[in-house]
Amino acid sequence: MGEFIRNKFYFVSNINTGCLTIIDAFCNTILKEIRVGQRPFKLALVDDTTIAISCEKSNTISFFNCVSGKVKEFNISNNGNLQIDKVNKKIYISDTYEITIYDMNLEALIGCIKGFSAIVALKLNRIGSKLYVLDTLQKELRIYSTDTYNLICSFKNIGVNSTDLLISKDEITAYISNKNKILKININSKIYSNIILPKGSIIMGMVLKDNTLYTSNFGLNRIRSEEHTSEL
Repeated sequence: MGEFIRNKFYFVSNINTGCLTIIDAFCNTILKEIRVGQRPFKLALVDDTTIAISCEKSNTISFFNCVSGKVKEFNISNNGNLQIDKVNKKIYISDTYEITIYDMNLEALIGCIKGFSAIVALKLNRIGSKLYVLDTLQKELRIYSTDTYNLICSFKNIGVNSTDLLISKDEITAYISNKNKILKININSKIYSNIILPKGSIIMGMVLKDNTLYTSNFGLNRIRSEEHTSEL
C-alpha cells in the first residue's frame, strides 16, 4: 500500500483485479479504480504526482499520473518488486534472478546485478547509497553499493520462506519475516535474534515508526506491534 504525498488519499494495488484503488483518507471510501496491469504489487512515488506500480504477471511497470489520471506502461520484466532512488535518480526493478537499474523515466538501462535464485524484496537506504536484496532460496541477505553495484557484505542462513524485508532508519537493524517469526540482524555486529510469532502467521508487510514495529499478519488477519530497539 502506498500513501499519497499530501496524506489525502491512499493508493492500494489489487492483485486480483489488476487495478490501483484510490481511497479517500478522510471518509475511507473508494473514489476510483484504475486498471494498471496484471498482478500489480509494489507501489513507489516517482515524484509528487506520479506513482510507479510493478505488475509481475504482465511484466510491466505502470506510471500513474495523479493529476491527469493517465497510465503509461513500460514492458520490463519484474516479479512485483521495485525501489525508487530520488536522490540519485534511479529505479531498481527485480525479477526472480536479477536486478535491473533504469533512469527515472524508464528510458535507459543503467546497470544490472545478477546471481540470485529467488528475489523476494528490495530496499534502499535513505540516501540511496546501499541496496538491500533478500533472496529466499539462497537464504541470504545481500548489501550492494549503488555506486559500483559491487557486493558490500552478506548475511547467510536467514531462515526459510522469507517474505519481506525492513531496514531501520539508522541502518543498524534488518528485519526479515519468516514463517512464524521475524529475524532481527544487527548489521554492525552480525548478531541474529528472533521475534517469535503465533502459529499460522504469514507476515506480508512491516513498518517501523518511532520505536514500534508494525506487521501485517496475513495468516492471522491482524496487525501486530512490537517495541523496537537497535541493540540486540
